[in-house]
Amino acid sequence: MTHTIEINQTSSGTPSTWSFNTQKFTENVYLRQIIVKSLTGDTTFDFYILDGTKNSNPIFDTRDEVAATGTLRREVNIPLVGIHTIAITNASRNEAFTGKLVIEERIR
Repeated sequence: MTHTIEINQTSSGTPSTWSFNTQKFTENVYLRQIIVKSLTGDTTFDFYILDGTKNSNPIFDTRDEVAATGTLRREVNIPLVGIHTIAITNASRNEAFTGKLVIEERIR
């Protein structure tokens, strides 16, 4: 069974950012696809997902790569347990973002 987390956020501040927390996931849940699109096609941004542990470990992070421009689209297979923080940093000021995270729940 698949679920979608819709993204509809606007960045603010300098550098411009946004973030939100997911619901709490239990075992056998996987992030399968990431799509994040800026309203302006030439906007560069960093996107990352932190797990809900005390240390907030990154489970997906573009900050160590070349920043995304316009649209970030990745097929992944990342297990999710607990609450996660989804975030954009280093974007243009007041930039609107849309997209989705596709979550797969695997039944044993």
